[in-house]
Amino acid sequence: MPLDFRRLNICIFETEQELIRVGRERHEFLQKQSQDAALTLLLLRCCSLFRSMLSSLQRQELDAFDAVRRAYLETWHLAFQFRMPNLKGQAGRWLAGQSNSWSADIGTLEAYAKGRGLSVPDLGSDYGELSELAHPTRSAAENSAALILWRQGINQDGQTVEEAISALEKGMAGMIYRLLWLALDEDPTLVPLRLDDSKMPTALAFCAEFQASRTSNAPANPKTP
Repeated sequence: MPLDFRRLNICIFETEQELIRVGRERHEFLQKQSQDAALTLLLLRCCSLFRSMLSSLQRQELDAFDAVRRAYLETWHLAFQFRMPNLKGQAGRWLAGQSNSWSADIGTLEAYAKGRGLSVPDLGSDYGELSELAHPTRSAAENSAALILWRQGINQDGQTVEEAISALEKGMAGMIYRLLWLALDEDPTLVPLRLDDSKMPTALAFCAEFQASRTSNAPANPKTP
């Protein structure tokens, strides 16, 4: 799917509006000490981080993009985990700000997805590759140097940078789909969120198109990834 910045921003706006409504009406303006309130907060953070990803990609600031993308994936993983029942108090520990309460069990997420027959990326590798770029490793520093040389017009591998930008742009549809799926899926195995999807027409249409683009045989059902 071609990258449409305006459309993706509308998808995020619709999702934010519904999450804010749910937080206000059901979770005491997100002050309630509950798993549902924690989940809503994490999904709102995903929305905010995705906006930052879009803006940094538009400006071709790839170092910033990679750092925010890592934060987005971390937040999405935890939100995914918080949509599962039987957390054994993790949401309460997270709301209390306890250490190590913000790390999701990626193995559990992958097992859940496989149990439902969902097609998902290798979540561990997906996150691990970004972890190296978010820290002051040699590879991260070399990436930054290549970007600076490209901006100065003296990077002989400029085509490689441009190809990387193109690949990142193509990947943004999948990134926002993760968020929209997690917010909209009401499978009985998940903690219900009950957003009003009639107020999210752009997001619903995007999900349907994304699913159809993955396989010609995929049903256009935005609530089934």
